[in-house]
Parts: sequence; C-alpha cells; structure tokens
Amino acid sequence: MLSRRRSSDGGGEFTGAPFREACAQFNISQTFTSRDTPQFNGRVERANRTVNECIDTLLLASGQDEEWWPHAMDHALYCINRQHRHSGDSRYCELFGEAPNLRWACEFGAHAMARSPTGDWRGEPR
Repeated sequence: MLSRRRSSDGGGEFTGAPFREACAQFNISQTFTSRDTPQFNGRVERANRTVNECIDTLLLASGQDEEWWPHAMDHALYCINRQHRHSGDSRYCELFGEAPNLRWACEFGAHAMARSPTGDWRGEPR
C-alpha cells in the first residue's frame, strides 16, 4: 500500500511545484520538520544512509572511480525499489501493482555494449 503522508525538511526540492504536484496527483499529504535538523526526520536520514552505503559498496565491489557515483546511485535505487520488504511486496509492486521485470538486471560495472536506436551495436565490450 502506497503511503499517503510524507514528512520532509522543507528544503526546496520538497516545496517546489513539481513535487507538490506529484503529491497532489497521488493524494499524498506533506508535513514539514525544521530545516537543518536531521534528528527530527530519522526515517529519511536512515534511508539516505542505506542508499549511500549501497552506492559505496557498488563502487568498491566494481572497482569503479567516484565519477561513476551517479550511475551507482541509479543502480542502487533500482535494486532497493525492487527488494521485497516486511510487507511482502516491493515498492515497485506497491506503486505499479505488478511484479518488476528483472530481465535486464545485471551486476553494477558488468561488461556491456551499447545498442543504437537503429539496432546496431556500438563500441567494444568493456
């Protein structure tokens, strides 16, 4: 079940029009804590810590440099959002109502080749 309430610190990324519109679209109410007081928003701080630890682990295990941090973050969030939780479903399943397709899931830093929109293979495997 999708949460209908979000607590945030009042930062611009949470008070801007796109976020407010998304909350309205999904019927989510917002509550705000004081700025610069992470101790009042423990759930979010713990989630951020989990994501950062996952990113660090992915970079270390793959041997990639810090310049790959944005890609590691995408991969970490992809994996975290598809993990089963105590409720039995993943966040993906709760949001979309179906099990995620993990056909393209692969190890971060795995060798790959890019395919162009025309279907041609580009470059050498890395």
